[in-house]
Amino acid sequence: MEQERAVLHSMNLVTSLFLSDLEDIKAKSKKIDDMVRNLDNTYFIENSELYEMYKDLFEQTGLEDLTTIIRTFKAKLDEHIKCRCEHQWITDLIDIDPDTSREIIYCKFCNIYKK
Repeated sequence: MEQERAVLHSMNLVTSLFLSDLEDIKAKSKKIDDMVRNLDNTYFIENSELYEMYKDLFEQTGLEDLTTIIRTFKAKLDEHIKCRCEHQWITDLIDIDPDTSREIIYCKFCNIYKK
């Protein structure tokens, strides 16, 4: 079971990294769209092929759909990990702001939180 758990954790790591990168890509893509809209010249109108290809690749609705698919997969993956993990709970404090901390309890192996 240890090997299966290691594979599940690796899948979880890759999925989490992909989601994080996807959020970053969505934000940067939106900034690029704003930059193009605010240009004071017609470069991307006269050279529209490249920008149209870019928009097709990084279209916001498609990125949102992909994010939803990956989050759904990650939820299923998290449930598998939760069911198969021999939890070792760690209690820690996280800073909410400079004057406020909050106690959290999470598993050392699968990183799920106790409510």
